[in-house]
Amino acid sequence: MRRYLHFITKPYSFSVIQALIDEINRGNWGESMIYLPDELQRLYQFKDPVTSSLAEAVDFQPDAVFVPGNIVHDKIPGLKVQVFHG
Repeated sequence: MRRYLHFITKPYSFSVIQALIDEINRGNWGESMIYLPDELQRLYQFKDPVTSSLAEAVDFQPDAVFVPGNIVHDKIPGLKVQVFHG
């Protein structure tokens, strides 16, 4: 089973990432985890696991990391996929 990490650092990223999470869950493509800083966790609720810990994100061992921004920690394994809204 594939593992996907959604690396969110800005509030505008929620809607961009939600569409990916919905499709991964709908198609049973694998499991997701959301990296979300503590200060953003109160703004949006996800059904999938959420972490603000870099160590937990690394331990999750994602196959792909979806990044709707410009920055992602290089210690997180997996293919980095930069995602933008249009």
